[in-house]
Amino acid sequence: MGKADKIYSQLVNEILEDGDWDKDHDVRTTWSDGTPAYTKSLISKQLKFDNSEIPMMVYNKPTEQYKELQRYVDKYVRKLMT
Repeated sequence: MGKADKIYSQLVNEILEDGDWDKDHDVRTTWSDGTPAYTKSLISKQLKFDNSEIPMMVYNKPTEQYKELQRYVDKYVRKLMT
């Protein structure tokens, strides 16, 4: 895992642990079954990188590591929603 990946993972964990839900607002986004798709966020967070590694979003086939992280996040969010 690269330096940018570690920084991003730390931010995701911080959002999961300390973020605020938008459940007290009407949201436009919905899941396929029509239920509201609430989000959890942190305000005023920044990702800072030095020039040793340039983060780049790539929209090709997801890696197994990304899929594993996504499954973990999905499971954690489902647990929080119940």
